[in-house]
Amino acid sequence: MDNINGYYDMHICGRDYGAGVDSILVHLDVPIGWITKDDLTITETKQFTNFLKPEEGFPIEIGSFSRTIKKAFICDEMGKEVEGLSKCFKVEMNVDPMEGSPYLFSMKTQYNTFAQPYQLDIKSKQYNFSICSKAKSITSDADVFEIRKGEFSSVSYEYATYKPKNESKLLFVWLHGLGEGGKLNFPELTDPTITVLGNRVTSLTKDVFQTAVDGAFILAPQCPTYWMDETGDCKNFTGLGIKATRNSYYTESLVQLIDTYAQEIGAEKIIIAGCSNGGYMTMNLAMNYGTKYDAYIPICEAMPDSEITDADIDLLKDCPMYFIYSQDDPIVIPAIHEEPTIQRLKNRGAKNLEVSVSDHVYDLSDEYSYLKNEADLHYLYNGHWSWIYFFNNQVISSNKINCFDWIRSLSK
Repeated sequence: MDNINGYYDMHICGRDYGAGVDSILVHLDVPIGWITKDDLTITETKQFTNFLKPEEGFPIEIGSFSRTIKKAFICDEMGKEVEGLSKCFKVEMNVDPMEGSPYLFSMKTQYNTFAQPYQLDIKSKQYNFSICSKAKSITSDADVFEIRKGEFSSVSYEYATYKPKNESKLLFVWLHGLGEGGKLNFPELTDPTITVLGNRVTSLTKDVFQTAVDGAFILAPQCPTYWMDETGDCKNFTGLGIKATRNSYYTESLVQLIDTYAQEIGAEKIIIAGCSNGGYMTMNLAMNYGTKYDAYIPICEAMPDSEITDADIDLLKDCPMYFIYSQDDPIVIPAIHEEPTIQRLKNRGAKNLEVSVSDHVYDLSDEYSYLKNEADLHYLYNGHWSWIYFFNNQVISSNKINCFDWIRSLSK
């Protein structure tokens, strides 16, 4: 049988836990008449962190993994299923927390980067394929965003922006966690698509959020290092993690970026939200600028309460704030971060304070029920990942206030 040569285009989707390669569009040099999932095998070869070797410091390795094929079919060049002969076929693959990620999360750096290599070996029982193992092009769920670059207060940023379908005067700013930064450290291996897909910021462009808040512009800056960085050169990053203080190297430049974009779009309301390291930065902006912005949503926020002064509390008590976290967070311990801060705010008579606390973080969609432990009703995520509930509109405060509804009430 003669060789059939070809290449493929790859699509990356955003999911609650991160990103996954969910489909490929294969282009061949000769037409074929049929293809099925049972005819194909796809082997993924990539860089990955071996979490099964903690005694070796979670080493980065290169391994090969079999991909689960959900569907394969003959299609046109746009991926639409067709009958008859075609030089294209599409393959849809399973993605879940254990399968299909094109990213490498390093325990040493704490950053997500594009895995090098990341390639797919495509074989057929019927055809003698010779298909290039590296994707020719990549599309993703992040393509609804515009990726921009700019310098603000002498700091170079890349950032993602989204323009809503309807007119809006609301700007929603998303500040990512530690894993989604690092452009300065890894200029060729990361960009704002990782920022957008790593925490499923793409959900903010969907109808659920956009309808709930009556439309919003989205701004998602990528920090050159990490928001907790005091000096811009990672000196407070140690082998034991980050020694967080109230000071961030990026405060002034981030504010300039936000204000510049807000002026460009004519925003009249600005809401700041972020998770973990981005939750820290949400608190940092609130502590430094107070009611300059219209509301703050710190999610599993990493600002130690010991860094927050009584004067800060006096400023924060007048800011609309909605805290979100899980009681079992093993990374940002609530007793050191949110809990004492929230109590201090209550003691000072905070005017618009909402708090949503969960016992655990579950996959309430049951999309990954096949991965769950028999002892659990749903697949259990790391307790730090409480941003999952926010992006899925599953956050209700102790006062029975839905977070999306709260945003809408403040954006009027």
